[in-house]
Amino acid sequence: MTNLSAKNEALLVLMAKDAEHARRGFELILKRSDADKYFDALIEKGFFKPNQDPPVVEAEKKGQYYIPFWDALGYLNRIATLAGERHDIHIATKVIEIVQAIGRAQKSKGEAANYRTSLALADIIGVLPLEVLSPEDMDFIPLWLRSRFDRTMVGRSLTLHLLPKLLLREQPEYQVLTTRAVFHCMALRWKSSASGNARKGEKAETVIDDYWLLQFVDEHSQSVGKMLRKEGVEIFLDRLREIFDVTYQTGSWLGRPAVEDHSQNHEWNGAENCYVVGARDSLQGWVDVDLAGAREFVARLIRDPSEIVRRIAIHTLNARWDVLRGIYLIALDSDFLRVGHLHEIFVLFQERFSTFSKEESDGTLAAIRSLPSKESPEREVAVRRYQKQLLSSIRGRGSPPADSFFAELDRDEKLGALPAHPDFISYMEVWSGFGSSPYSPSDLLGLLGSGELVL
Repeated sequence: MTNLSAKNEALLVLMAKDAEHARRGFELILKRSDADKYFDALIEKGFFKPNQDPPVVEAEKKGQYYIPFWDALGYLNRIATLAGERHDIHIATKVIEIVQAIGRAQKSKGEAANYRTSLALADIIGVLPLEVLSPEDMDFIPLWLRSRFDRTMVGRSLTLHLLPKLLLREQPEYQVLTTRAVFHCMALRWKSSASGNARKGEKAETVIDDYWLLQFVDEHSQSVGKMLRKEGVEIFLDRLREIFDVTYQTGSWLGRPAVEDHSQNHEWNGAENCYVVGARDSLQGWVDVDLAGAREFVARLIRDPSEIVRRIAIHTLNARWDVLRGIYLIALDSDFLRVGHLHEIFVLFQERFSTFSKEESDGTLAAIRSLPSKESPEREVAVRRYQKQLLSSIRGRGSPPADSFFAELDRDEKLGALPAHPDFISYMEVWSGFGSSPYSPSDLLGLLGSGELVL
């Protein structure tokens, strides 16, 4: 046993009597500047053994619970923080062994009922030196995020501390560790939904509260792509396929109108937004550090079975046009110009057409002209209307044939007027306030007839 004074030994004996004495004892120890000298003695006395983890207590009123805090973990966090600051691997190893023992005990029960314990453990691994962490330690994360009482605070801790810390390390030996941590933190779950639009009435949710997850992906997804490359990007893409291929079979734009940040995107679609931003930014991060590998990957994604994945690839082609333009003509055909890709294609044409080579310009116009339209008169009108929308993004940008083709379609009265927002399949606007409507009855009838207003 660690050498402590008789007075200090007596304190530990007193602390072992019950939870209240332990709480008061840890409170006293944490006030000391030499609190770490008690660590070995506290380990030997069993204060960190998994059986000391306090259970959730049901209150007198049914449906209410009391979640006690394990005071030993407040002290352990202090020791972990000191180990991190001093880079003391010896002490840090003892701390992680305690975390592992508690985590294994939680796994054996199949749950981590006390979320306050899970939060303390997440905080602790976030301050320890990374050298003592293993990929297996990351496998405790799903357990910590599954609490039925809270999923906010553990996710906040992981996304603010552990993940950013991991992404600062560029050494190959940390890639497996980081991949495992990111994979678990980007997991989703399906929750019962009254809308009934997904898996038999379920809606996709991120296991980490989407407020904290979106903050993380906004700030760190490019780093995920730079460090983990294909493996990091695929984590986000797999989640997108799982959500969009089930929930938005009639069109991915219903879940995410624009791949870039845009006012038309729906704030309430937390999971969709988190994974689109994550995939979009991590893919660009990968392009920035490994062009050869990423370019081939983007070219394959343009042919991916999932529409949302193809849209992200088209957005990336535009965002990194200077280095990816070589795949444009290879990808260009009627499949590339699908209606579901409208927004990303429109933005690409709008921003890049004036820089197109003659081959790229002629190929683009030929692809627009060749869109299939012979199934029925209704189909032909729909296709010509879509051609007109596409051409509106490139008219006046140095291509007389494109301008001439647009003028031809514009004279066709059956096609109606160009929508106010031709870069979107559907555009939502809300107006409220005092006074009369800004639209007269005849205006509303005109919008209805042109297709801009849908009942």
